[in-house]
Amino acid sequence: MDNILLVVLSICWANVASAFVGEMFVRDGRRWPYGIAPQRTYASLTRNEGDVYNMTPSCVRAMLEAAHLPGLHQDRSNYSKLDVMLDSIGKPGAGLLSRNLLWYGSYQQCSDLTDTMYCLNTLNVNLTALASQYSQVELGVCLPKVCNESDATNLLWSLDKIVTGPWKSAYAALQMFVDIYVDKKSAGSVCETSLPMTAGAIVSIAICCCLAVLLVLGSVVDWYMSQPHPVSYSFWINNARRNKTDLTSDHNINDGNSGGLESDPLLRSSPALTLSTQLVSYPDRNHGSWYTRALRCFSLQKNVLFVLDTKHRAASVPCLHGIRVFSMTWVILGHTYLWPQFVGCSNLHEMYKMVSQFSFQLVLNSTFAVDSFFVLSGMLVMFWTLRKVDSDGGSFSFLKFYLHRFLRLTPAYMFVLMLWTNLVQYWGGSPGWRWNMADHRVCATHWWTNLLYINNFYPSHLKGSCLGWTWYLALDMQFYLISPLVILSAHRFARVGLAVSVGVLMTGSLLATSMLVYINKFQIDGSLLLINDIFTDESTSFNGTKMTLESPLGAYESRIFDKPYCRIAPYLVGLCIGFMVRRLPSVSTTSFAKAPARWFAVFGWCVCLCLLVSPIYGLYGAYHSEESLSNTTTIFYYTFSRLAWALGVGWLILACFAGYGGYINSFFSHGLWLPLSRLTFSTYLVHPVLLYLLFLGLDVPVYYTNVSMVAYFLAALISSYAAAFILTVAVEVPFVELEKMVLKT
Repeated sequence: MDNILLVVLSICWANVASAFVGEMFVRDGRRWPYGIAPQRTYASLTRNEGDVYNMTPSCVRAMLEAAHLPGLHQDRSNYSKLDVMLDSIGKPGAGLLSRNLLWYGSYQQCSDLTDTMYCLNTLNVNLTALASQYSQVELGVCLPKVCNESDATNLLWSLDKIVTGPWKSAYAALQMFVDIYVDKKSAGSVCETSLPMTAGAIVSIAICCCLAVLLVLGSVVDWYMSQPHPVSYSFWINNARRNKTDLTSDHNINDGNSGGLESDPLLRSSPALTLSTQLVSYPDRNHGSWYTRALRCFSLQKNVLFVLDTKHRAASVPCLHGIRVFSMTWVILGHTYLWPQFVGCSNLHEMYKMVSQFSFQLVLNSTFAVDSFFVLSGMLVMFWTLRKVDSDGGSFSFLKFYLHRFLRLTPAYMFVLMLWTNLVQYWGGSPGWRWNMADHRVCATHWWTNLLYINNFYPSHLKGSCLGWTWYLALDMQFYLISPLVILSAHRFARVGLAVSVGVLMTGSLLATSMLVYINKFQIDGSLLLINDIFTDESTSFNGTKMTLESPLGAYESRIFDKPYCRIAPYLVGLCIGFMVRRLPSVSTTSFAKAPARWFAVFGWCVCLCLLVSPIYGLYGAYHSEESLSNTTTIFYYTFSRLAWALGVGWLILACFAGYGGYINSFFSHGLWLPLSRLTFSTYLVHPVLLYLLFLGLDVPVYYTNVSMVAYFLAALISSYAAAFILTVAVEVPFVELEKMVLKT
């Protein structure tokens, strides 16, 4: 049957081509193309107005009137408005067997018409030649604005009653396809209409305006206080009482006395003071009244200089910045290749063939980059908390510990959520824009799950959650909540406390993962999103490659992928690395010359290389084998692959810290990575939004090739860091400074 359809489509399009190459002729003083004139082409529209399949009479009349209205531009004045509307309708194209099921038509041509709207129909079709899960066609139509979404769907069963002549031949293939293969009851449509300004959008715009005012005021106040200027007697008194600082020594005020804060000449504004001694500036944010200091947190010049600073702070581990930047780049790479699966591409089948390519394993397994973030997060939490506890004599404040983390992450997080929920829907327009922007409606009702960092538990599926990519932040917060158990045990009982606490949690996590894999009978690594989300058969083959998959991606996501009890292993490794970095003294690079240390480092790097490579390329052979993976192998890979990756990253950090990193340490510790590293959090928040804008902003479906995807990746990478720079300077850094001021951390 499918072969017959392809033959019919070919014959119909051949007839259309032959019909359209005819010469134009004159009728009623106008030149009509291809022998088409309203009196002839749309005569049946008048006769069949009441017989059109379930279309509203007002919609049919509007289409009839469009037959007598001019088209778009002067150079196309021979076409009527209805000609342009019909020409804008999507049509079956080549590559059906490659899953070219996105027949958008011409969105821009329809939008250029007045009083028209573009609608996208989703049609469930029964094509045995295609995988059953992806036999859904998206077809665009152009209608007058008086029509509704039901008219957009019903139009597909009414084309033969609306048009005649060559246009009828042009749509004969589409009409036959719809009549034979489409289930009318399951068809749906979404139309592009002007969106009203909601209350949430108005409030969001108001918040953005207030933020802009704060940035301007903060910048002005900071500039003023950073400039040398004369100060009055009252300013000296007020500022001195609040800050309790020696203004004479700190700000180079020299009145010939050694007096500090309580010096008589300063307090009495002695006549002996000259103009030069009354000039003072306050370059840092710790001077002035509380509201002055709060405003200076929003200083653009201060925040920009902070972000762009390439000097490493004392007692830090410089290599972390390079690792963080490359992990973020890897995440963007994986999401760029993955996103066309969500928003649609015209050669979906070709995309799946890349799974078996050796180089593509790096893309498929980009989720290991998130495990690198877990290692870094655990390491930094242990390192800095131990340092704080040691400096405070062993005291630990749970309230300040948790409040610090919440205030550190939430402002920028909620700002992006606000933009996504209330404003992003107004930013674009394309064939699939309205259809694919359903997530903002989820955020309108489930935003509170993100605020509480439980969005990895409720809703139960990532595809139904708000800002689905923020499951990582929920996991990181949940790991942070239990981290004091390990940190305080390590502080109190040293290595024994660390080993016991980490050992118990690690054992529980590995057992839980292996049991869930065994019970659900997962057969391949769930990070291979491109496979699991497509094939639900017990075995599916293409291009000579056989893959055994007994469960869809949804089950893996909801039961293992975003659950803390299955993903905590890398975080625990990070806690151990942080303890070792804090408690063990740094090893000089000269010790590498000693034979035992040298051979130990060589052995460690060899093991590290194996640990990093095996999780990424460990399944490559399975794609070229007719034999499916055994249950034991599958369980082993699921359970230990992320732990192995975390151990490899952990060695990299320790080796660089201990002086065994060599050129690798020099590369990852370069100061140029530091500014990009400070943008990582904001980049993670905004890059999926940029990917939506990038792919959904196209009027045609994405055509999946390595060249095109590399171009999209570079565009996404650059634009994401640019947007993250704005978010960091305007939102993240100001609220971090406010948090420091409030909690005095």
